[in-house]
Amino acid sequence: MIDGYEKYFDAIKYPIFDNKNVVSGLGVVAMDITDIKKERDKIYLNTTVFDTVRDGIFLTDKNGVIINANKSFIKITGYAKEEIIGMNPRIMKSEKHNEIFYQEMLQRLEKRGEWQGEIWNKRKNGEVYPAFISISTVKDEKGKFLNYIAILEDLTTLKESEENIQKLSNYDILTGLPNQLLFKDRLEQAVIHARKHGEMFTILQIDIDNFKLINDTFGYTIGDNLIKKAADRI
Repeated sequence: MIDGYEKYFDAIKYPIFDNKNVVSGLGVVAMDITDIKKERDKIYLNTTVFDTVRDGIFLTDKNGVIINANKSFIKITGYAKEEIIGMNPRIMKSEKHNEIFYQEMLQRLEKRGEWQGEIWNKRKNGEVYPAFISISTVKDEKGKFLNYIAILEDLTTLKESEENIQKLSNYDILTGLPNQLLFKDRLEQAVIHARKHGEMFTILQIDIDNFKLINDTFGYTIGDNLIKKAADRI
């Protein structure tokens, strides 16, 4: 500790001999390596964070060749690290976007130095999945371009949850048919369309005779099965 600051030194120690070749002291040559130690600690911290964050991260050179990727990226894409290094991110390209989409992405990167948005990517096994990607350019202190860095979030679970919520909100759990809420929405759309185009439409209501008697006599399980069978036939 020097002047209240922690210092690190790389020291070489050697014995000092007198004129009779007897050790009379100890010599020390020390080099202040505090800044080097801090840089090493920073690199270690960055490497640790790089490999422990949940989102996938990969870096490319100026030609778009992948030069590094973290563990989450490997897990999300299914590629081994040795497979992905040296490859172009185009290997993740799905067929859900046209060339205009990718051209606009590159144009924004060149103009603003960043791009972010939802995209459909493809894993090594061919599975197509939704992702949110944020791409930025990395420059040195003089503004010279160094790399592209991309952060990728797998949206598969989120999208599935949204779809399940949407399904629960608009479809009957028992039959899988649109529920009253969705029926009302579609009916309103049909009315608006009919009025706009001078058309007519018909609503058909189907009832199951003596359904209460079925429930009371055979139980609700049989009643539910009857409703599902009727829905399937309809």
